Amino acid sequence: QAGQWYQTVLGVPGEATEDAALGAKGLRFTVGPHVLEFLSPAHPQSPLVNWLRLYGASPYSASFHSVTPPRLLDSSLAHGARFHLIK
Repeated sequence: QAGQWYQTVLGVPGEATEDAALGAKGLRFTVGPHVLEFLSPAHPQSPLVNWLRLYGASPYSASFHSVTPPRLLDSSLAHGARFHLIK
């Protein structure tokens, strides 16, 4: 459903995308310098199955550009979401 919202707002369809590590498929939207991916589990072993059961449709992960060394931020402060700093 998020893909339909972004398509309406941006006026362009999302690109089909796949994440083999997550076992997920979905849509990718580019908004200025940002890339947003809305993924759904493609098979029952995907970690997104449990995530959706626990948290509903919500951010699973995000990467932020930073001048500090790359690292994973404390997921306990983000209700389990995986936030990364990257260069």
